[in-house]
Amino acid sequence: FENADTGRVSIGTTVLLKKAESGESETYTLLGAWDSDPENGVLSYLTAIGQALLGHQPGEAIDLPTEHGTPRRVEIVEIKPAQIASEAAAVEG
Repeated sequence: FENADTGRVSIGTTVLLKKAESGESETYTLLGAWDSDPENGVLSYLTAIGQALLGHQPGEAIDLPTEHGTPRRVEIVEIKPAQIASEAAAVEG
């Protein structure tokens, strides 16, 4: 996922979102088809949320799907390259 395009949400990016209703922040990292750890904010680009985020730019407001069927509105605040766990460990070590 080197040299990920951070001008819009793409595979290999980490996305900072702001919830429209509460103003709370949340972060998701979009990775490959089998890379998923939802509890830690890592999603496959094939998930419903991953698909909803792909291609959008900072400043855009979009609706993300929920388990309850009612979409939730979020704004894309920032997009940056994903920090892969092995790279982060190498930097820390």
